Amino acid sequence: MSLRRCIGIVLRRVVVATLMLVVVALVFVQSQQWLLRWRAERLLNDIRQIQMGKSTWVEAQRLMDRWGEWGHYEGSCTTERCSYQVVLQDVFRAHPTFYVSGDEVNQQTQERHFWRWLHKPYMMLGGRFTSVYARIEIKNGIIWTKSFDLSIDLFPNHPLQYVSEGDAFVATADGETRFDTHRMTLLGSHPEYMIEALGTCSGCRFIETSFTPFADSQIVQQLLDFNLNCITRWRECEEPGDIMPSAWRLYSQEKSAHQANNESRDTCNLPLEFAARDSWYVATAKVLKTRKTNEGRWSRQIVSLGPVTSMKKGKYNGPQIPLGEFVPFPPEYYSNQEDLGNLRPGDPLILLLGKGFDESDVVSHGPDRCGFFKYSQENLDAVQKGIGRDALSDRP
Repeated sequence: MSLRRCIGIVLRRVVVATLMLVVVALVFVQSQQWLLRWRAERLLNDIRQIQMGKSTWVEAQRLMDRWGEWGHYEGSCTTERCSYQVVLQDVFRAHPTFYVSGDEVNQQTQERHFWRWLHKPYMMLGGRFTSVYARIEIKNGIIWTKSFDLSIDLFPNHPLQYVSEGDAFVATADGETRFDTHRMTLLGSHPEYMIEALGTCSGCRFIETSFTPFADSQIVQQLLDFNLNCITRWRECEEPGDIMPSAWRLYSQEKSAHQANNESRDTCNLPLEFAARDSWYVATAKVLKTRKTNEGRWSRQIVSLGPVTSMKKGKYNGPQIPLGEFVPFPPEYYSNQEDLGNLRPGDPLILLLGKGFDESDVVSHGPDRCGFFKYSQENLDAVQKGIGRDALSDRP
């Protein structure tokens, strides 16, 4: 047999072996990706069927039994309190990574960082570095919140501006019993749900939605409308409408309406009921003493408050929240509340304070200008109703 013929045979075998290896790799990558999508669709369907504020511990147990292999919880999980999470990941993320640090071998459940050279071939074969998260929170036998989040890595050197290797496309639909007060200024915000969608952030492109147990059920279903073929399609999902079409449609409509009407998004316009729901601390207090300062065009009223009695569980476990310094009341602080324009010793107030309320238990610069309300039965009733809406306010 001639040398040329031998080389030809070897080359043909190498080509055949390479093609077989590519086919095997393609079948493996595609099969695990489709399996992940199938599981994600089942999980999403289970989450969509849960009714926040109505579904019971029995339904939670069924979910846990069905997803036991992929589910976990921190600490204890009982009918009184439980936060249960299900995590689904692609084959790269689903296995532990081992790396050497000094003389120790450490383990972490992330993608295999030392196999970087496989990233591009893996994605060229249709692989997507994908994580799917679902969560329910239970209190006193009732499922109060549910969430479903999807994260898919974008291809390295993606044509989208600012996207680099390891960046992700993130879509979230998270149930909450309270919103961060500052988020209420976001475009498209509502007392019971909100949508945020921006172009490119540092390390990701994203669309995120939040909703409470009291949001309209049809709206919640739209906010949980995920296009899970983004996990398996050859052409990457890269726009918010690709991955959450209904949420993006709602957001786009509200954005157009906002631009047409030039609406104000002042958080002080939020009804007291929802302001109390979203505040980390709710309390009552009395004015101890006041004084006024002359600041040119207007005078500033300085008010000392105390004692402060908590109405809602938050960081403080005790019944009192001490305020150590005088609180300033310039005119702009009570521009929408004329009854607070001339406070006197003995006047009672309702205080709504955010999580950033001075960690040293002292108000040094004054709380938010929207955080003071006249003490009245009508206002107390609204506050109590709002506190009841924040069903998980005593979370540790």
